[in-house]
Amino acid sequence: MRIGLYLPSLEGGGIERLYLGLARQWIERGHLVELALNERRGELLGDVPHGVRIVDLGVRRQAASVPALIRYLRGSRPNVVMAGHDHNNIMLCAAGFARTGRTRIVASQHNTLSANDTRGAKFGPVPLLYRALFGQADAIVAVSSGVADDLAVSCHLPRERIDVIHNGIVPDDLAARMVAPVDPALYPTGVPTIVAMGRMVEQKDFATLLTAFARVRQLRPARLVILGDGPLRPALEAQAQDLGITGDVAMPGFVDTPFAHLARASLFVLSSRHEGFGNVVAEALACGTPVVSTDCKHGPAEILEGSRYGILVPVADPAAMASAIGDALDRSWDREELRQRGASFSEAAGAARYLELFRRIAQRGVSEQTRKEVA
Repeated sequence: MRIGLYLPSLEGGGIERLYLGLARQWIERGHLVELALNERRGELLGDVPHGVRIVDLGVRRQAASVPALIRYLRGSRPNVVMAGHDHNNIMLCAAGFARTGRTRIVASQHNTLSANDTRGAKFGPVPLLYRALFGQADAIVAVSSGVADDLAVSCHLPRERIDVIHNGIVPDDLAARMVAPVDPALYPTGVPTIVAMGRMVEQKDFATLLTAFARVRQLRPARLVILGDGPLRPALEAQAQDLGITGDVAMPGFVDTPFAHLARASLFVLSSRHEGFGNVVAEALACGTPVVSTDCKHGPAEILEGSRYGILVPVADPAAMASAIGDALDRSWDREELRQRGASFSEAAGAARYLELFRRIAQRGVSEQTRKEVA
């Protein structure tokens, strides 16, 4: 099977890492995999698995990608192509009107659509365009049941048209990645260290985490390591200064060994206002690391099965988060149970579920009936 994955670029991000892991699994199973990129750039270019073909569409503006996608679909003739961002879904489905042969199109939704600023120019048209164009999709995939429900309501799509496939993001070589070297100064012996990870943007709400950590720090020794970078870094550094916790907070920036940090953490905290899935929650569990997470829409509660595998707290509530962090640090966790839960989100399991979907839709075309279901 020839599988195409359509992305803007390979700049670091959860979707990009997910797709590289899926590509690795499919290559190992004997399939041909192509990465169709608007631009061949990004820090993850060096992580592309051997054997994966990169197709540079050569477009700088998303709106200009449709002609390039049509040329790709007609020239390469993949059996299936899957997009992984809102605007990529739209462009791929638009290009689907001009496809030839038996290429199947899969649109995948990774975020809570209703959480986007639908009043803005960037996301405002998305629900309408989804509704107009998703008739060209042979399958629609959401990464969590909550995202699927939200997508159906936001775009007036039949819920039964949407498949749910949880992200498979735990790699086969997890054990080796967990022992990769990290800066030992980040994890001093005898001091519990809390790790958070993500782009420094409002969605991740590290401001609430810093306020909660300041409360924790008043009661016990602890350290906080926030991995990642982004436009809010200066504001977060200033907040840590104002809270008087600068000496106990580290922000080392983007790291290419996240599992090594998660394995050394006493606790992982997700402070997000919303998530489509929450990859790093599953990654932390796979390392046997306890988790405190906001009960944000929509992924974390599904991963943690409520409070079975972690502690959920309200969004933007520093007092509740501080209390939960203290409880988590004091609790005796069954680390092996956490690892087993995390292992259920393996790359191999996710790749197998997608292949099952691809084979199913390969048995049929884009019929008029399918289009009427969405139109």
